[in-house]
Amino acid sequence: MNVKSQVETKDGESYLTGWVTNEEDSPVPMANVVKQGTHEGTFTDERGYFSIKLKETGEKIAISHVLHEMVVVAYN
Repeated sequence: MNVKSQVETKDGESYLTGWVTNEEDSPVPMANVVKQGTHEGTFTDERGYFSIKLKETGEKIAISHVLHEMVVVAYN
């Protein structure tokens, strides 16, 4: 899996947003996007898009899908 992500700020809150694609650059829908060490998470939509609220600098986001290896994204 490939992850293209960025941190966005909206109304004083930070969000990690992005897209998850496969090796052919096609969207990966229903990938699990979870803050590591928590149960807080979401799923990618049919376009592979996700948005997850961040609370702390340095949080790691684990992205997984049954057909692909897990990817971990850290942001600063």
